[in-house]
Amino acid sequence: MATNKSPTYPDALLSLVQRDKENYQESPAPLPKRGKKRDFTALSFLLLAAVAVTLRTFGNTELRKLLEKDRRLRQAMGFERVQHRTCIGRRLSGLVSEAEQQITLFGQRIVEDVKLEADQPKVSAIDGRMDNAQGPKWYKSDRQNGLVPEGLRNVDTESKWSKSGYRG
Repeated sequence: MATNKSPTYPDALLSLVQRDKENYQESPAPLPKRGKKRDFTALSFLLLAAVAVTLRTFGNTELRKLLEKDRRLRQAMGFERVQHRTCIGRRLSGLVSEAEQQITLFGQRIVEDVKLEADQPKVSAIDGRMDNAQGPKWYKSDRQNGLVPEGLRNVDTESKWSKSGYRG
């Protein structure tokens, strides 16, 4: 059994954290709140969330043990010390708005970087036009009257939903 003594990436988790750090965009500073200032930034916990998703480890205790055991990973994410497990859980559960903001900022950066050429189609998932159906439309009133437009394929007009009284 041969083992690879010099892998390309000695620690893939550290390279993931590094790439996430490079793509992180600072959000505008929120108004200062009362109380004790937070010891760790939102970036640190976003990185911890990325590691948790990658490892499929979502328990607060498991994440705390991971941070305790792997010093290099902890330093790469910006943790000087290991937080208590309940603090980790609270901070991770409050990251939704920060993650949504990062996704929005990253999407805006992609839109700015991508230049459309004249022959490229104008269809875009950003404005929802890609989701529109390309074929004939089948309205609810047509369906209830038993009318099937020409060109509509693979439609079961007598489905279990029409017999059960489902009004979709």
